Amino acid sequence: ADRPLVLAHNWSFGGFALEFRLDGPAARAGRLELTNAYRGLGFESHDVFMDRTGVYALDSGQNRLAHADHPSLSLGPLRFPRGLAATPAQFIIGTGERGVDHETRQTTRTTLLIVDRAAWQVAAQYDLGAHGNTCDVLLLDRPDLTDAKGISFRWRPLRRIAARLKHPLRR
Repeated sequence: ADRPLVLAHNWSFGGFALEFRLDGPAARAGRLELTNAYRGLGFESHDVFMDRTGVYALDSGQNRLAHADHPSLSLGPLRFPRGLAATPAQFIIGTGERGVDHETRQTTRTTLLIVDRAAWQVAAQYDLGAHGNTCDVLLLDRPDLTDAKGISFRWRPLRRIAARLKHPLRR
């Protein structure tokens, strides 16, 4: 069955994800069947991800990685997380800086955080330079669990494209 997970946020209620069913009698009648709702996904939420361990989202409003059923993980002060990739052992999160005006956001520090999923802590952070806020993170060298349940339809071609970008003159 096709089951989309739709992430939404409401300024006063907070972030939540709605799981729908796209097959069955309701869908054939032009309606979607709501099968689950997941609350507690922060404020100003982005990048929903679900696996057997639960539902996660990046919470830009409170600088954290939110989990629907467990305490959220703080990503540090003034982080603006957006862009989530996952492996069985790690989350890879892109961040910019929070609390700056729109024009300044374009040149704030860009950071990549590596979260150890088992320890539920930030294991490493990398300053990528003054490139502003991130929009997305995608793994190129192995399947990204946030992309098609870990069987990425696009990661192999992107690896070839990335190799060309590193060596643009090579054909």
